[in-house]
Amino acid sequence: MTNRQTDDGISITGVSVNVIIEGNRCFDDQGTKTQDYGIRIGTYDKITIVNNDLRDNKIAALEFAAGTNLTIRDNLGHVTENRGADIILNGWSARAVNHGCSASAKVTFCVSSS
Repeated sequence: MTNRQTDDGISITGVSVNVIIEGNRCFDDQGTKTQDYGIRIGTYDKITIVNNDLRDNKIAALEFAAGTNLTIRDNLGHVTENRGADIILNGWSARAVNHGCSASAKVTFCVSSS
């Protein structure tokens, strides 16, 4: 971590390992918002972000660079769990499903009916 001036609620720069961010309220209550993100993380390994309130920031709740072993759950203002459904017609190999999450789905379930 560094002590540089940022426009984020919590900013972890550089390479970070084994970090837990839990139970924080990172927001900007000004009329004209200046805090870009609730939490911003650089390169990481083994980071857990849980049970934070990250609503009301200028750009988004979270921003993170490349890394491994990232766990994000139960944060207000950042959707991490949702579902969506659609129909894949005969002959199609894929179909985008709107699910409202902040990132692409990593698990897809297909059910066939006759």
